Amino acid sequence: MSLYSVRNMPLFAVITAPIYAALIQPWAEKMLNWVKQVSGPRESENVLRGYVWVVISILFFGFVLWRGIPIDQKGTGNVFLPNKMPVQAVDWLEENPQDGKMFNHFIWGGYILYRMWPTEVVFIDGQTDFYGEALMREYFEVIELTDKWKDVLNKHDVAWLLIPRNEILAKYLYSVDDDDWHVIYEDETAVIFRRDG
Repeated sequence: MSLYSVRNMPLFAVITAPIYAALIQPWAEKMLNWVKQVSGPRESENVLRGYVWVVISILFFGFVLWRGIPIDQKGTGNVFLPNKMPVQAVDWLEENPQDGKMFNHFIWGGYILYRMWPTEVVFIDGQTDFYGEALMREYFEVIELTDKWKDVLNKHDVAWLLIPRNEILAKYLYSVDDDDWHVIYEDETAVIFRRDG
């Protein structure tokens, strides 16, 4: 799985850690005994004291990350730029939840999941290896406004769209007098179209 997708590497590390620990333990015990024999009890105590600082440092940084304490120079931590992600649109959706299935911009899928899961389920996000090629092709059918875009939305029973304002699909829906779709929210970055009926 790790060779197939980079995001599986932490899972690989967690699963294999006990196996590696069992393999390394006899070697580590031999090394520790050797250090005790070579340096005597006081020296080995000093050697082990160096490991204490490593453990304390790991625990300290683990606590900082767990508490979400920002450690960058400005003290802001991680922020999502409203001109890149649908920050305001998702704020609006949290106050005005929508019924039915959503079609979303591919790049925004992870952000929408981060903010709205499990309340909302995305059409697609960066986990393309799980969704498969067929869904990715259907996504492009819609977003690139091919002849089959309506068929794909009907097939998946999509009730509303959360897409960038500058997408071909958004420009098309803005320009035509389409009785099926109307704007229910828009800002400088995102627009939400809802299907009537």
